[in-house]
Amino acid sequence: MNRNSPYSIAVQSVGAPLATGNTIILKASVFSPRVFWIFGSLLKDASLPDGVLNIFQVQPKDVAAIATALIEHEDVKKITFTGSASVESMLAAQCGEVLKLCVMELGGKARAIVLEDADLQKAAVQCVIGLSFMGTLLIWVRGFGDRKSTYESEMRLRPTIIEGVTPVMRIHEELLGPKVALFAVESKEETANIANDSKYWLAAAVFTEDLKKGLRVSRMIDSGTICINSTIWYGNANLPRGGVKRSGFGRVNACEDMEEFLWSKSVTW
Repeated sequence: MNRNSPYSIAVQSVGAPLATGNTIILKASVFSPRVFWIFGSLLKDASLPDGVLNIFQVQPKDVAAIATALIEHEDVKKITFTGSASVESMLAAQCGEVLKLCVMELGGKARAIVLEDADLQKAAVQCVIGLSFMGTLLIWVRGFGDRKSTYESEMRLRPTIIEGVTPVMRIHEELLGPKVALFAVESKEETANIANDSKYWLAAAVFTEDLKKGLRVSRMIDSGTICINSTIWYGNANLPRGGVKRSGFGRVNACEDMEEFLWSKSVTW
């Protein structure tokens, strides 16, 4: 389990498997173990039967051995993981060795594409909000003239805009902090090329006052989730969420999440 948004990730991790009749083993994050203790206590108080949800915590040095034991155990039918792509690679390889299914929600480096007709104040506020959990990279489509927009933040680390970014810089990796890389582009094609030049694709945002234009740009972007005029994408449980490329595979939330924990059975007579 990830330390980022531990309450919401705990809920998303157990909701669908519980609803589809499964028992669960949930490893708590070493950074927020008490969150998971509280979460388990609440479900127990709500009369969840003993043994249905099993939450445990281990020392960091023991995580690899415990993960291997769980993956290889016959009674464990599926593995879900929220965290980094480097850990996912090891877990997915182990699942592949024993032909075990897995769902991975991994890191992201979200693109915020600000079109020439966008409400700049709205875009500025949303990009600052998105910095806290999207690791935003800002693509500015020229056409603003001398318009400027500012946003003051009370964050402990002051927001920083980095210009002159090239594809080889590490700013393209997931950074959970108030740092944003800025690209200024001239065309839709250049926008798509820069937007899709990433190994991470969990979420993105498009800012425009024209819905048709926003939908057209969205179709050009390789991303699991795209928000128009917002960066608040994480909390909607009615929509499936998941990444592409190194941001993972499989989906959480909505009916797609339920399907991850079921299989079809054909019976004939």
